[in-house]
Amino acid sequence: MKNLISPLLILLFLSPSIAFSKGNNWIPPEKAEIDTIVDLMYNMDFIKVEKRLDVWIGKYPYRPEGYFLQGMNLWVQVLVDIRNPFLDQQFQEKMDEVIDKCEELEEIDSMETVAQFYKSGAVGFKARLYGNRGNWFSSARYGLKAIDGIEDAMEGKYSNQDAKFGAGLYYYFAEVIPKDYPMVKPLLWFYPKGDKKKGIELIRESAESGLFTQTEAKYYLGMIYSNYEKDNFLAVKYFREISNKYPRNAQFLYWRGSLAYQTGDYRDADSCMAVMEARINSSQPFYYPHQLRYIYYLRGIIAESRNNAELAFTFYEEAIKPVDPEIHKETENYYIYCMIRSANMMVKMGFTKEAEARYRQILTIKEYSNSHKRAKDGLAGMGITIEEKK
Repeated sequence: MKNLISPLLILLFLSPSIAFSKGNNWIPPEKAEIDTIVDLMYNMDFIKVEKRLDVWIGKYPYRPEGYFLQGMNLWVQVLVDIRNPFLDQQFQEKMDEVIDKCEELEEIDSMETVAQFYKSGAVGFKARLYGNRGNWFSSARYGLKAIDGIEDAMEGKYSNQDAKFGAGLYYYFAEVIPKDYPMVKPLLWFYPKGDKKKGIELIRESAESGLFTQTEAKYYLGMIYSNYEKDNFLAVKYFREISNKYPRNAQFLYWRGSLAYQTGDYRDADSCMAVMEARINSSQPFYYPHQLRYIYYLRGIIAESRNNAELAFTFYEEAIKPVDPEIHKETENYYIYCMIRSANMMVKMGFTKEAEARYRQILTIKEYSNSHKRAKDGLAGMGITIEEKK
């Protein structure tokens, strides 16, 4: 269900939140400063973002952009470690402030439509976080509140490139989601028909020339090509581009490394994972120790591919060290993979007694992806037969 909710919520609320209309009111004052703030935010320099936003809001308290970006500054921090709810309450409270402020600004004629746009975006992000936490009722309630305006974006009533990002997401997921999850079809009966090809074209245009959405568009193109189009070569292209622009962004670096591994670019994958490992071990903010299990798993496989059994074994042993029970539950598959691979490396290094003990240990824990068969095969290769239980 968690796999469904993210694209479904994009479908319901992210699309209307990226719609800009004609008129100078949509271009904020000191746009170059706003661009700098957005760049700092994506590069995870959150303290600088807060300070510069305070100054900008002090100059332009009648504009909604600053308040919305304060919420976004928290959202990027939440997204880096989406499993961890420690910022949830602060984020939801901030978005409530944004909504309240936008409702005040709607009373100013020149700001009415602009304020409605940012209010819709804030409501949408509240819905998205509720969805990530499994609170489907609140997620659906806020998502439906944010859907106003999607038809306007899709009918071309907004002239700039950023509007195409939201419309593109809707077109794409409105075709993809019902095919994967037929239960969703009734929710879409009253909304425009999807068009996957048109959706990708619009998102690409926004990625190339959007005012504020270039990075988000490239991020979503990477996710779309990886998760839905099954084209990791195109996906990694986008993540490499945004990772180069924002080298401190942990999420961009993670996806770049993971996709580089999946496309066979082991050098880039190992480089990305080594950077993440170093930043985690030096306690850099927003780089989390629980990510190490996956990092060591990948680095171990890459070391194996280079016929370095000793280094691979070292990585696998690091990966199977005890972690928080909740993290272990979510990463148990990598734990089991590394148990098997570490035993294989013991055999290669000549530590047969230790390897036998490890294989037998694997047989005592729950099976995952033929792990018991692989352990028995490892033992059989050592001339040890395990009798099947009757």
